Amino acid sequence: MLKNYFDENLNFTNPWLDNLDYDWNELSPLGEKLTVPKHTTLFNQDEQSNYIYIVNHGRVRLSLISPDGEEKALAVIGSNGLLGECSLNESERYATNAITASVTDLIRIDRSVFIDHIEKNPKLYHQLLDLITQKYRLLCMHSMEISYTKALSRVCKA
Repeated sequence: MLKNYFDENLNFTNPWLDNLDYDWNELSPLGEKLTVPKHTTLFNQDEQSNYIYIVNHGRVRLSLISPDGEEKALAVIGSNGLLGECSLNESERYATNAITASVTDLIRIDRSVFIDHIEKNPKLYHQLLDLITQKYRLLCMHSMEISYTKALSRVCKA
């Protein structure tokens, strides 16, 4: 049964979340437009969260750094993606590192302004929940793949 579930849900392992079907346009006037060069760090894991970012164009890589300094790429977020939303809980800390993978056009919105606006807008709130759910499912599939798939199979799928 686990094998069938895994085989049927391999589409969740695609780490590229690009050209997403979200509309964040009404948030744009609330933030600052930025064009950021490739290889620029937007934020680091466990850093205090000050901003939420909307990706208009380009790509940003989300990753984790182990205590030994090894980096694990989790996802690549492209146009219409959101960055930093996993810091909206009480910890107010970013869960990952975010580094641009290309020249990237962003909207940077103050965290508190973002929260205030999202809470008053059900459509944006539902988009936010959908995106967080997509990222959560991606992480679940990463975990399942690491836990239940042999290394050779993982390499072949990659």
